[in-house]
Amino acid sequence: MAQQPNRLQTFNQQQAEQDRYLLAAIVEHSNDAIISKTLDGVIVNWNGAAERIYGYQAGEAIGRSISILVPPEQRDEVEEILAKTRRGEHVDHYETDRVRKDGQLVHVSLSISPIKDLSGNIIGVSTIARDITAQKQAEAALRRAHDELEQRIRMRTREIVRRQQVAEGLRDILAILNSDRDLDEILDYIVERARALLQVDRCAIFHMGSARRKLTIKAACGSFGGALRDIVVNMGQDPVGRAVSSRQPVAISNWVGPPPEFIRLATQAVEAGLVPVPPR
Repeated sequence: MAQQPNRLQTFNQQQAEQDRYLLAAIVEHSNDAIISKTLDGVIVNWNGAAERIYGYQAGEAIGRSISILVPPEQRDEVEEILAKTRRGEHVDHYETDRVRKDGQLVHVSLSISPIKDLSGNIIGVSTIARDITAQKQAEAALRRAHDELEQRIRMRTREIVRRQQVAEGLRDILAILNSDRDLDEILDYIVERARALLQVDRCAIFHMGSARRKLTIKAACGSFGGALRDIVVNMGQDPVGRAVSSRQPVAISNWVGPPPEFIRLATQAVEAGLVPVPPR
């Protein structure tokens, strides 16, 4: 009868040994980094996933402070977490950054728990770290795509609204052209609508005389400050002359040459929203 307790004790020891081997195998082959450390943050265990995620071999990491993995600007974070575990608290799914051996940042989700002995005393800290770098990169790419889509939608919406405004403005202009109002009233209305459609501060309509040498003001609106006056056109030479003769816009910024008087007048005309149209 005395042998029965010994057999039971032996069985329990074997079972405990098997459990330890099983636990060690689970830890070693886990896809998550599993690290145990002292209450002061010194690494005492380091599994294969920790080697893959952080780049340190077990022999390089064990015996060193866990702070080797922490960016300099986040060093206070280590002491805060250790203080919580010393009080018996758990930290679950804490997302933060860590530094690999090669200096690259890795995004991780940490679950941190106190390690207790058989008497319930806290003797260390266990950390499980999951690499979420790919997840964070995918989230960032998704946010960028979302932002780009929103920007395109806003631009497209503005374009649609703008086209509607232009269409409405042109309908209004056609309506007044077909009305029985006098010419001055029609031109005043057109120049006001043109200023609104072009979204400029000032706008003017000039009339080209039969000699095609002078643009005479027929209607104007906006803040000209009294500087607006008739423009003498040098056909095909200055920007205004080129615009009139070609019936195409001419950018003053593309004009190369000295700044004589016609350049100043041409600039004034372009700022006014002038679109010169020769008479038929």
